[in-house]
Amino acid sequence: KGRFVRFPEYTPRPDFLIENMGVSALLAAGEISAFARNITHQQDITNKPTTLAIKSEVLRNVKRLDVNAIFDYRKNAGFSTADVLLDDVRINDVRISGAKEFPLALKKTNGDFTGQVRLEKRKLSATMHGDFTEAQFEASRSSGALKLLSQAFNEINAFDLDVSVAGSLKKPDVDIRSNLDKLLKNSVEKQVKAQIAALKAELEQKLNQSLDEYLQKVDIQGFADDEREKKKKMLER
Repeated sequence: KGRFVRFPEYTPRPDFLIENMGVSALLAAGEISAFARNITHQQDITNKPTTLAIKSEVLRNVKRLDVNAIFDYRKNAGFSTADVLLDDVRINDVRISGAKEFPLALKKTNGDFTGQVRLEKRKLSATMHGDFTEAQFEASRSSGALKLLSQAFNEINAFDLDVSVAGSLKKPDVDIRSNLDKLLKNSVEKQVKAQIAALKAELEQKLNQSLDEYLQKVDIQGFADDEREKKKKMLER
């Protein structure tokens, strides 16, 4: 019976290989181009990982998109990674809270994002950092503590956001952090101090006014004459 014999090769080639592939797509949001290298299911033969680059500078509401991914499965314990960059993303009308007591929305902002994703042994790890500028919140409450919070949101025009994801693909743990809480705290403290200072000035003004009115009613000169008369009588004795 015959059999297939694969002799050692100086430059071995896999059964399936796409060395270079470029693709472009015209979407509703704009045009995206992608370029891939070394696409094969036998990376152990080529000894090269598969790479993918996605780029665009003509997307609507996004100035720049740049994604660079690596799929390295040359060994049994392979992994996939991706670096993501988004510049000047225009965001409009995002509802943050629909609570009746305190409705809050982000009317508009510009965001810059950088992120990294890694998948290894069915475990996912990812981080994303976003810087937001020209932010405009919409929050309106006219009384109580919510009024201070509304004014605090209306004063914020820049903030950041950090998101981290770790764990299994089915149930990852997500952690979200932002400096918004610190900005809100500083703004509310500033407003409270300003109100206390205004109240203190108002009280001092009223006290000074009351004191002036009282002193005007008192006969200071007559009081001084009475004191001199008392001293004179004591000396005569």
